[in-house]
Amino acid sequence: ALVSAEEIIATLIEVSRIDARRVPANLQPFDLGEMIAGLTEEFEILATTQGLELRYVPTRLWAHSDRQLLRRILQNFLSNAIRYTATGRVLIGCRRRGQQLEIQILDTGPGIPLEKQGEIFEDFRRLHNENERSAKGLGLGLAIARRLTKLLGHQIIMQSQPGRGSMFCITVPRAIARPSSAQQAAPVRAPANIQNLRVLCVDNDAGTLDSLAELLRGWGVIVDSAYDSAQATGMLNRPDIVLLDYRLDEQTGIDVYDHCVEKWGRELPAILITAERSDAVRTVAQRYGITVLHKPLKPAALRAVINRLVSTLPR
Repeated sequence: ALVSAEEIIATLIEVSRIDARRVPANLQPFDLGEMIAGLTEEFEILATTQGLELRYVPTRLWAHSDRQLLRRILQNFLSNAIRYTATGRVLIGCRRRGQQLEIQILDTGPGIPLEKQGEIFEDFRRLHNENERSAKGLGLGLAIARRLTKLLGHQIIMQSQPGRGSMFCITVPRAIARPSSAQQAAPVRAPANIQNLRVLCVDNDAGTLDSLAELLRGWGVIVDSAYDSAQATGMLNRPDIVLLDYRLDEQTGIDVYDHCVEKWGRELPAILITAERSDAVRTVAQRYGITVLHKPLKPAALRAVINRLVSTLPR
């Protein structure tokens, strides 16, 4: 109940910030292919565990938009496609339409009746569907996507037919690729092999610590668990990656990270898990080069960050 309440509050805060135009839009050219590959990697685990095939069409096209806000919109589209599709596949790809790009997400789900298609972007609107795997959701995902699309000056296109699936699409301006950029034409990354990766998890809540350890072990990860810096630095083996809760009993996760760096004599790839969304927490994490994930923690997002961190480890 506390986690659900926390999620509701965080989502409502996000909606109010968008409506008050307190969400800055940083429009610039970026490699769209890299974003689509990253999104596919992020949601691949979720789709696979639900018996779906998640595919994407590689592209070398560049878009002109706000990278983070556009990614947020596409995350909502993908999340809904996977949630409501019982069997089959979900596909994400991009088409050129003159100077515009259509980023499309197609699914083999049940489809949406014509008379209901105008309702799904309304606040707190969730259509009852027997194929939906989870009762979770506030009915705000598509409402947020609509708000962000309007903020960016883009357009959403939806096509759906009962029994034949749905297509959600956002149109964005096309940008000229930058040949000098290291990001151009980034190769498609294969999912990282995290078998036998050693991860140190630090949290002062035993239940949370056990749940996180169980999730990681299910991916083939070797897990060491600790409640504080004393236990963390008492481990015999140096971890490959450290997962840290921010609020501990008498210290923060940053304090524990400092002790770990001192113990093993080197900086360690780390992920800070927190319910706090303050600029102060983000700033201190950035100073240490630590990735921040917010509670409630989503397994797909955690796996995607771990995959990225693994690719930076020395071979």
